[in-house]
Amino acid sequence: MDADRAVPILKSILARRDTGSTCLRRKAVFLVSQKRSSETSAILLSAVRSDPDQEVREQGVFWLSQVPGDETVAALDSILRDPRTDPEIQDKAIFALSQHNSSRSGSILRAYAERRDAPEEMREKAIFWLGQRHSPENAQFLKDLYSKVESDDLKEKIIFSLSQMGGADNYRWLMDIALNAKEDIEIRKKALFWAGQGHSVDVADLVKLYDSMNDREMKDQLLAFMASLNGKPNPAFCTTLPCSSPFNLADTLPQPNPFNSYDVTEKTYSFYTEMTFAGTDWSGNLGVRVVRTTTLAATAESVPTDIWTLNSNNSVQSFNVDYSTTSQFLQQATYTEALPSANLSYWVVPEQLQFRAAAGETISRPNLNQLAPNSTNQAINGTPELDYTGTAGLKPIKAWSVDLSLEWYYQPHAALNAALFGKKVTNDIYTGVQTSVDLGTVEYDNGPPGSPNNPPKKFLWTITAPANGAKSTYTGVELSWQHFLDNGLGTHMQYTHTWSKGYDQFGNPTGAVNQAPPTTFSVSLIYDKGPFNADVNWDYTSSYTTYCSLCTEVPGWPAIAQSFSWVTASAHYRIYKGFEVYVEGKNLTNAIARTYLNGNPLLPWGPGQLVGESASGTGQGYSAYGRSYVLGASYRF
Repeated sequence: MDADRAVPILKSILARRDTGSTCLRRKAVFLVSQKRSSETSAILLSAVRSDPDQEVREQGVFWLSQVPGDETVAALDSILRDPRTDPEIQDKAIFALSQHNSSRSGSILRAYAERRDAPEEMREKAIFWLGQRHSPENAQFLKDLYSKVESDDLKEKIIFSLSQMGGADNYRWLMDIALNAKEDIEIRKKALFWAGQGHSVDVADLVKLYDSMNDREMKDQLLAFMASLNGKPNPAFCTTLPCSSPFNLADTLPQPNPFNSYDVTEKTYSFYTEMTFAGTDWSGNLGVRVVRTTTLAATAESVPTDIWTLNSNNSVQSFNVDYSTTSQFLQQATYTEALPSANLSYWVVPEQLQFRAAAGETISRPNLNQLAPNSTNQAINGTPELDYTGTAGLKPIKAWSVDLSLEWYYQPHAALNAALFGKKVTNDIYTGVQTSVDLGTVEYDNGPPGSPNNPPKKFLWTITAPANGAKSTYTGVELSWQHFLDNGLGTHMQYTHTWSKGYDQFGNPTGAVNQAPPTTFSVSLIYDKGPFNADVNWDYTSSYTTYCSLCTEVPGWPAIAQSFSWVTASAHYRIYKGFEVYVEGKNLTNAIARTYLNGNPLLPWGPGQLVGESASGTGQGYSAYGRSYVLGASYRF
């Protein structure tokens, strides 16, 4: 049947609204789309707008996608513009427009993607279909739209759509998003991922990007992406296909130096039990923690087999060193420690005078680098020195401590406290030295091994390595006083004096412990009432030895820090609950930290001055911090 005769019949079927004709109307929608006439678009649009059946309406929109002509595009545009159109019909209309290859349909999709009043999900669909229509106009539109939208979902859809278009310009735009530190990290990761799916990826460019990134997550994302390129053509070497030098991520990574690398594994098991008890005016507890630790350290080791020079009588010597085959060096150690503790409190005068006592044992494990048996030697200089930076067998530093205190709460918001404390530290770590160690290394004075008149001599090593054995003791007294008046004025004062003694691994006294100031005290004047509070604080540290007389570059001359005072002040005003403004000042007296060699003010000294060291001298030598001031506001939720 021709269109002129069929269309009127189909129109009459689509005009019906009874439920019995639903199936007929669904079939009629399809048939109308196949009968191309001047009325086709109008008939389908009428069904979309007025038919009670959802499937008829959806099919009407879908078949509009198969009907060419400006009338159809205009009909679809009217569907999108009508605020009463439900989302599923809008979805079908967006798809139908995407199937019309005309400039008018593209303009409608771009306008819809920009509409802030349109459902976000529908805008994403419009952006997606724009990405399937590869044109410079659509690409530029999506890039411009990216800077206007605020939704991360819309931004991700734009990134995806541009990645589907391909092309060097779009790839560069995606990489710019990935490198923009102001963008959300998840958006940057998506941009990097989709940039990598294109065929225009420059692997050499990605390798360079890694060093320019500071964000750990972005670096991990880039490494994961680069790993996915393994086996693909590497443009750094390939100008034509097939590529004989495919990309290999492993070739771009830093190559480990086995002698400067180590692997340390610690497995720790612990168990704790506690017993509590209490009476009318007293309470306490007893406990013990059992700790078992196994350490396994691995590194590479290669000991020199021989060292030789052409002529030992030359004034300037040049040494050659031959090494044995590199082998893995493993060390394992296990220790178990039982750490008891006890606490007691007793009200001598209920609610006014309280006595406290505490005793316990604690441990401090060595740092991982102190457990790794890496080594360096000076054989190339002809010097038999072998230095190990770590030892897997190091045990933890142990400390027994006892504290006794008396606390007098003589009135509300006031207390006077006195305390005695003592601590004994054992198994402290020091640098052990072993001399004349025969490791099988030999020395030749007149040429390489096998040269005539060149008998071998033993090359005996001096070996240094961390070891346990040093000890120290600390005893002291601490006094503190706090008192507040009803008008908000108050003070807090604290004084501490410490006596310390150090002992070497043989038990010989070495004097006061380095970096343990004998005297410290602080005085604070405080005002706190209503919305305003302020304080002025003075902290004082007495002179003390920072490095012992055998620890500096001049034997017999210790490094001594001069006494140091630090003054701070602050004021806070609470304008509203949770909101306050404040001003703070630090080092108001412009104090300078000074450390002198042997106490001589003409010889400032810092640890960075030691030969072979690069430690920071901040806080020692001559360190001027300057005054600092802060004016700010804060809000607490």
